[in-house]
Amino acid sequence: MAEAIWQATIVDDAGNVQDGATVSVHRMEAGFPLALIHSDRAGTEVKGNPFSVGSDGFAAFHAPGGVYRITATKGAFSKTWDYVAIGRGSEIDPGSSALLDTASDTEVNEKAPDRVMTSDVLFSPLVPATVTSSATPGIDLALGRKFRLTFDESFVLQLPTHCAVGDEFVVHFTEGSGSGVTAGFAAGYVGSDEELPTINTGAGDRTRVHCEVTAVSGTTATEVLVVAAGGLWGAP
Repeated sequence: MAEAIWQATIVDDAGNVQDGATVSVHRMEAGFPLALIHSDRAGTEVKGNPFSVGSDGFAAFHAPGGVYRITATKGAFSKTWDYVAIGRGSEIDPGSSALLDTASDTEVNEKAPDRVMTSDVLFSPLVPATVTSSATPGIDLALGRKFRLTFDESFVLQLPTHCAVGDEFVVHFTEGSGSGVTAGFAAGYVGSDEELPTINTGAGDRTRVHCEVTAVSGTTATEVLVVAAGGLWGAP
């Protein structure tokens, strides 16, 4: 999923470039945890946080839509920007439903049906990332926000990595040729109505779940709210 960019030249009040300054990016929430940021628009290359700017003082990073605290420091110099809104909303005209495709930056109008979550994760036209089938499949949000898992063995879905509080993602499960399999969620997943949805395990059955990260330790989720389950966003 394409991410918006924040970029600025770090200068002091007199306009002097602060070469080598350290920049840290925090989510604007209780405790100000470090945010997951990327060096590319596609959100596939995790960028160190904090990070240092070069001799030109230029700082840039991509991040999922949200509100951030950005701090730059060098010696006695320190500057903080609070409530920095980063998102792709400014990339489209008001009233337009067009989004930008990560790979080509061309406008598309494909929308997923029955959108439930508040972010644009369900609107993304990108092909979902494939999750390798295993007894303990993992979700890596550095790869995107849509995932597809075709399984033919029993499994327990693990909590996602490379994530931050508020991140949302979708997993589309398809039962393969296995029989007598079971499917479930690891401890830390919680249902929006106190019960987790059932992942269908009949031959060829499909299930889609929408999730939101609600607690993390570092960049690994410790709690994920499964907010809804529904039909497909597209053909498998």
